[in-house]
Amino acid sequence: LAEFEIAQYAPRLHVDTDRFVVIPNGSDLPPAAAQDVPRDRSLLASLGRLERYKGHHRVIAALPHVLARRADARLWIGGVGPEEDALRSLAAELGVAERVEIRGVPPQDREQMARELARVDTVVSLSDFETQPIAALEALSLGCKLVVADSPGLDALAASGLATSVPLEAAP
Repeated sequence: LAEFEIAQYAPRLHVDTDRFVVIPNGSDLPPAAAQDVPRDRSLLASLGRLERYKGHHRVIAALPHVLARRADARLWIGGVGPEEDALRSLAAELGVAERVEIRGVPPQDREQMARELARVDTVVSLSDFETQPIAALEALSLGCKLVVADSPGLDALAASGLATSVPLEAAP
């Protein structure tokens, strides 16, 4: 699914790298569902399961700095999972809890996800790695700007000019 996997699997399988082909996933969001949804220029999103490796904590940590430049900014964290309480605590500790909404969209409700993403100006994906960054591809398919970590799976989006990248361990 991703270029970085070739270097991992080729030696293990004892197969030359030139025998591999990347066949990426695509997006299946229904564009018609997002057709008349107004874009909210102050809305940022970080999407994906609420797991530590997904990097939502990095986006929350950066939010006070974003607010210093853009006082109307808000962050929607679109997902569910075991890190929810830790993310809410971090937002409270940093004084941005009123600017952070944590709410998942049922994965089977593709129309609702299309409507939600159509509102978003910029999607930020600061994950440690993504084999195939489906949420990022979906955001791009609906015209969102994209900021990604310079990490496996996401760096390819930046290299192709589809996203802006930041170092994974950059300061907030």
